[in-house]
Amino acid sequence: MSIQYKHSAWLNILKQGYDTLRGKQRSPSVYWLRPDGKNLETMKMVAGNALAQGNDYVEFMLHSSEFMPGEAQHLKMKHLLISCITTWKNCLAGFLSARKV
Repeated sequence: MSIQYKHSAWLNILKQGYDTLRGKQRSPSVYWLRPDGKNLETMKMVAGNALAQGNDYVEFMLHSSEFMPGEAQHLKMKHLLISCITTWKNCLAGFLSARKV
């Protein structure tokens, strides 16, 4: 899965130490390469960082229910599903043009 950490490494270590003191355990906050219909810029950032790191590919996440209007928790309406697909298409187009494939 292609991800980008939301915070710097030292802040993630600090947050995990604080969580440990509180008896909690959680992973660092990340940006996922997962379209939700309104995160095109975040997806471009994640894909761009993958390029900058020399990766040959990016991995993204979609659940099969996200292709069915009304089934995905965050895509309850058909226009949000279309927006999600358009967001992914635009991000993919930008990624491919940057790679000159």
